[in-house]
Amino acid sequence: MKKKEIEKLIKEVFNRYGKNRIFEEEFIQYFKQKEMTPKEIDQLWSDALFFNLIKVGVWTIRNESNPLEPLTKIVFELPEEPE
Repeated sequence: MKKKEIEKLIKEVFNRYGKNRIFEEEFIQYFKQKEMTPKEIDQLWSDALFFNLIKVGVWTIRNESNPLEPLTKIVFELPEEPE
């Protein structure tokens, strides 16, 4: 896939959720609905990371059912625009 195609798909998913940071689950769900395979989805975010279209990180979230064991979630984030 070319950089422009990847950029278009990345913009689509972030526009869909209306925010600059989304959870991996949201990313996967969006592209599964577009009938992409898990392998294609993994390749997409890997390529997007390579082209610096997204950043990948981990968030720690409070686990309501067991506060002593926080949950960690993978997040995708749009890089900040240079001023």
